[in-house]
Amino acid sequence: PLIANNNFRSKTTLTVTVRGGSSRVVKYLLENGVVVGKGYGERKEQDIRIANFPAHTKKDIKLLIKLLKKYAEITRS
Repeated sequence: PLIANNNFRSKTTLTVTVRGGSSRVVKYLLENGVVVGKGYGERKEQDIRIANFPAHTKKDIKLLIKLLKKYAEITRS
């Protein structure tokens, strides 16, 4: 885990490290109507931050998962 101590981990934001950098996946998601944040500080270009709020619907989460899977397929080719 990025943050080793459970006491300091966010309950409202998921952080994911993106191999090869985060800029392309952030742009891809934005082009498809999903906004995620970049990492902070020295990890700005490596991580994406995904809000995990109750205001997000299951439909929102399913769309995010679908797009991330599609992005993974595209970038593997």
